[in-house]
Amino acid sequence: MRLDGEPLAKATVSFHRPEGSPLTASTDATGSYTLELTTEGNAALGKYAVRIRLSKPSLSESNPPEIKRLPARYNDNTELVVDILDGQNTIDFDLSSISSE
Repeated sequence: MRLDGEPLAKATVSFHRPEGSPLTASTDATGSYTLELTTEGNAALGKYAVRIRLSKPSLSESNPPEIKRLPARYNDNTELVVDILDGQNTIDFDLSSISSE
């Protein structure tokens, strides 16, 4: 996952459907994340709305990183929809901090 061409670290990625709990993962320093689908059968397959939120810097950090902001189209008013299929899925996002709202 990238934001303005740079890896997006320390973000929470959540996959939501109308029913059930969301599936969540966090990005690492390279912007990568992994979702482990442990539900039985094909219950986790299908369309999901994706919400991405940035972690807030810790108050204990002596040199906190610049606080980046994501437009609402990636979280509260998400436009991101994916289809999780059977087998391994690679779902990457190339986000822009510039809002079109």
